Amino acid sequence: MKEIFAERLRTSMTNMNIKQCELVKLTNIPKATISNYLNAKYMPKVEHLLKICEVLGVDFRWLFGK
Repeated sequence: MKEIFAERLRTSMTNMNIKQCELVKLTNIPKATISNYLNAKYMPKVEHLLKICEVLGVDFRWLFGK
């Protein structure tokens, strides 16, 4: 599940032409945390998931791998 999330997060960022540093600024999520998500080390907490979805314009169920 972590791998699916990481892949979809990366795809969404590419589609929106948003780099990791921009996602950090737009969501106020620490860079290390975003890096851990992109490297499939952790799944996000709900509040982080919702912030990321809002910025990237994706449905949380899709991003979460459902």
